[in-house]
Amino acid sequence: MKLIAIVYCAAFALRGCDLGEPVPLDRVSIAFTLTNTRGYEATSFTVGDDFNLNFTITNNTGRDLTFYHSAPPVVFRLETDDSLVASSIDGLVWAAVVLKGTLTNGESYSASWRAPNTPWSGRHIILLPGQYRATVRAGCFFDRFSIPAISPIAFTIEPGGV
Repeated sequence: MKLIAIVYCAAFALRGCDLGEPVPLDRVSIAFTLTNTRGYEATSFTVGDDFNLNFTITNNTGRDLTFYHSAPPVVFRLETDDSLVASSIDGLVWAAVVLKGTLTNGESYSASWRAPNTPWSGRHIILLPGQYRATVRAGCFFDRFSIPAISPIAFTIEPGGV
């Protein structure tokens, strides 16, 4: 009798946890782009230029997807060699509170950053001529799939400008 009660309790506990099927990645589209300030994709800029980093994730799974985050859901970074030059969260602080969100079926979530500066960092960055790489990290975690690694975008800063 105890065994039957334990089995029923385990079955109810597992039923209460929506373990659902994993989401096929081909039903979630992810885009990461680097554009000039007019919205055209570009990988070459001159000293002093601003540019945009854009990230979009679209849910086409046929069901709503729940996600959790405790920081900005998307973080952009500018790097050179092995050094961080700037990020979209420079100068920010936030409480470590886990927030829950839903990306409904057919909906997109987008984030962008006008690089290389953030208004709250207290400094003005001018990228020197050279080779750089733009990266994005999704700081949110979905309950039914993992966001795959997103390839960095290489770009160049040419002399001129400022």
